[in-house]
Amino acid sequence: MEFGCPQFYQVEIKCGVAQGCFTFAVMANKPTFLLGLGMQKAGTTWMFRHLCRHPDTAFQNNLAKELGLTRFNIRRKPSPLTSPLRWMCCMRDLWTLKQQRNSGYKETFWEPVSGLSRKKALRRFSRSGAIHHQFLTHSGKTLANPRARIVGDIDPIYAATSKKALAALLKFLQADFEVKTFVIWRDPLARLDSAMKHIRRSSPVAVAQVEQFCVDGLFPSNTWVRHSNYVRTVETLNELFPDTHEMIYEELFGPEGQMHLTKFHQFAGIQDFPGDLGRQVHKARSDETGLTEEQKIAARGHLQNQYDVMENRLGRDRLASIWNL
Repeated sequence: MEFGCPQFYQVEIKCGVAQGCFTFAVMANKPTFLLGLGMQKAGTTWMFRHLCRHPDTAFQNNLAKELGLTRFNIRRKPSPLTSPLRWMCCMRDLWTLKQQRNSGYKETFWEPVSGLSRKKALRRFSRSGAIHHQFLTHSGKTLANPRARIVGDIDPIYAATSKKALAALLKFLQADFEVKTFVIWRDPLARLDSAMKHIRRSSPVAVAQVEQFCVDGLFPSNTWVRHSNYVRTVETLNELFPDTHEMIYEELFGPEGQMHLTKFHQFAGIQDFPGDLGRQVHKARSDETGLTEEQKIAARGHLQNQYDVMENRLGRDRLASIWNL
């Protein structure tokens, strides 16, 4: 059994024989918050959908995939006594979120919520305390869910977030939850090629930035490159999240994928559950154009330091047959 931080209680005892004030500690088992750190184009959307289907989690109650908790100044659930105005805003936002759930979950990045863009909605609900309130509510034990359910967020942006911001988020979450983190790695070159296929559909600017990376190897502000800097992510994991559960995309979606998924379930503390591992999420077709052969050769050279750090971390024997080492 796993226990959280001790909760201290003070009791005053008065009787004819003895009296006094005694302090004792009771270990309270905190609910679990599952934080997916990335990587981008490495199955995080698939994993989010899998957890939405899982009976032991409450991921389907999130406003959207990728809440970006470090971006929107998330605040705690307010008290009606000390913060009455924010409490009223929080209640308003909770009603909006309830209406959103009742209308059916829609996994979209762009559909307005209560007349607001996704970004503005996430900022508002984070600052009012509504998202924190939801996490607390859905992680609580009920008659229908006596074991309580796991809450959390999966967002590749955390892989590119500063250590200071991540440390602040970790401290914020640990006040109420036992935080468990995981990451899914993917062959860096295959990930970049998949990203190129994705952005060719909608973002000429992003395409130009990835093409420039293939030329000079510099990490621009573009998310498709910068958000999957494995060297930086490994440094962050070593410093802040040493107990992170690590998976490899090619193993998870390989012939023994369910075995790796079972290990993830064990780590998260939820029952084993079959994964739809053959399901294609973003529907990238084999005839779509990603990187050209020339770009692959150039990018492979620029990505060598990422291959080196991952070979040192996961072992060459494990990666040799599935990555472009």
